Amino acid sequence: MDTPVQKRVTALLTKLGELGVRRVTVSTLFFWNWSKRRFPEFKIRVGFMPGGYAPARRFWEDLGADAITLESFSINRNFRRLAAIRQSSIASCN
Repeated sequence: MDTPVQKRVTALLTKLGELGVRRVTVSTLFFWNWSKRRFPEFKIRVGFMPGGYAPARRFWEDLGADAITLESFSINRNFRRLAAIRQSSIASCN
């Protein structure tokens, strides 16, 4: 049985799907799993808050996340860190 929050999120995602939205971003494992099961037509992105990026990236990639979105305020001006993340992502795809 769905909780009241799940019912509200279901209604929201249903409405977004009707409007043509095909990608959503979530930040918790619960909503990622739940959204993937309930709405397979959506590409589900994972949103990150500041912290240990590399271990979390591996965790979400192993689960099959469609994309990972970084929290912008702490990282968007750190070009060395962005380059390292990009290189790590390229290396993991080869």
